[in-house]
Amino acid sequence: MGRHKDGCRDQGAQFRIFRPGFDLGHLFPAYGLRKADLDPDKDVRAIYAGSHTSSSEALYNHKVDAGELNSEQLESAKQRGHYKDGDLVFLWKSDPIPTDPFAVSGDLPAAFKTQVIEVLQNLDLSTLDAADRKIMVGAGITRLVPQTDGAYDGIRDLVKTLNIDLEKLS
Repeated sequence: MGRHKDGCRDQGAQFRIFRPGFDLGHLFPAYGLRKADLDPDKDVRAIYAGSHTSSSEALYNHKVDAGELNSEQLESAKQRGHYKDGDLVFLWKSDPIPTDPFAVSGDLPAAFKTQVIEVLQNLDLSTLDAADRKIMVGAGITRLVPQTDGAYDGIRDLVKTLNIDLEKLS
């Protein structure tokens, strides 16, 4: 979450988020607010942006007091010259969030699943344009690796902190 460097942080401030619902553009800002002892439903006035770009543009153009941004969006804006370090004050940053997974159906033949995993884990991402790689997977990442269960602990804490009933989502 960030605000423009000359913005304010008042209770009841306008806060631009990606969209309502159960996705990262809504849940992580709500989680960050809750961790700062603010009620995301009462202490800020949410304005739903519809996209990450719309959220960042509203923030840059002083249409809102604060907004949800993601690291890929910031990196892309920096590369286009639309953002430079110091333009924003960061109120809260989440711990790293696991990226979208590659998944293979469990009922496919074992040899095929093994081959898909081997191909994905041996892709040489260093052959990608450095700027593209920085947006897609991070500057220093050159290979895809299996995700560990512990990588999802932050999401588990989010579910607990926001009192999300996972049974109601299924």
